[in-house]
Amino acid sequence: MDEKHIGNNFDEFLTEEDLLDECNALAMERVIAWQIEQDNESTASDPNHHGVRKREYAMLAHVFHKET
Repeated sequence: MDEKHIGNNFDEFLTEEDLLDECNALAMERVIAWQIEQDNESTASDPNHHGVRKREYAMLAHVFHKET
């Protein structure tokens, strides 16, 4: 069994494959989009959070290419 990545952690593997930065950026985008969605859902019934905040959340979610 002469496998290249036995014993390495996943971050080391991604670094060796030049994928770590891309994966970290994608993960951060998804977490931020999820947090925006959660905040949107928790404030959906609060009349003080409609309007400007909803537009801001929609713009940020769009920027981060939130997948549906």
